[in-house]
Amino acid sequence: MTSSETEITTLDRKRGSIKCQLTKMANALQKQTDLSIPELQAKLDIVLKLQKKFELLKNDYYKITNETEYAEAEPVLNSMEDDLQDFELSDREKLHYLLGTLRGDAKIVETSDDDFFSLFKALEQSYENKKVIVDSHIKNILNLQAMKHESSGDLRILLDNIKKNLRSLKILDFERDKLSNALLLKSG
Repeated sequence: MTSSETEITTLDRKRGSIKCQLTKMANALQKQTDLSIPELQAKLDIVLKLQKKFELLKNDYYKITNETEYAEAEPVLNSMEDDLQDFELSDREKLHYLLGTLRGDAKIVETSDDDFFSLFKALEQSYENKKVIVDSHIKNILNLQAMKHESSGDLRILLDNIKKNLRSLKILDFERDKLSNALLLKSG
C-alpha cells in the first residue's frame, strides 16, 4: 500500500466515524422530546464539533487527493455536508437554545407569543442591520487570502469560501445585479 493509499484509508475511516457520530446524534434527538437547556446546549455543541471535524476532514481530502480520488469521495462528503446542514432542532429546542444564548438587552426582548419564531422576529427587528451583514459577506469575498500553492485543494478551499458567502448573500435576497453593484462600489 502506498503512502497516498494509506492516507486515503485513514481519511475514509475518519469520515465513517463522523458519519456514525452524526447518525447517533440524530437518532438520540429524535427519541428525546423533553430536554433541558443545558442538555440542548450540550447536544448542539456536539453537532458544532462534528461540523468542525468535518471541515478539517474536507480540507485534508483536498490536500492529499488527486482529482480521481477526490471524485470518488466527493458524493459521500457532499451527502455528509447536507446531513450537517439539515440537522434540525425542533422549534421548542431552538427557543430554549436561543433563550440560553441571549445576553444583555437582548435577554429582555418581549414577544407576543412564547415561541421561537416570534422571539426571533422581535430580535431581528431590534438588532438586524442588513447593510452591515451584506457588507461583511462582500468583505469576506474581497479579502480572501491568496492561494499559497497552485493546487486543486487550495482552489477548492477558495471556491468553498466564495460559495459560502454567496449563499449567505442569496439568503439575504441579494440578487446578482445588486451584488455586482455592491462589489463595484466596494472595490472602487
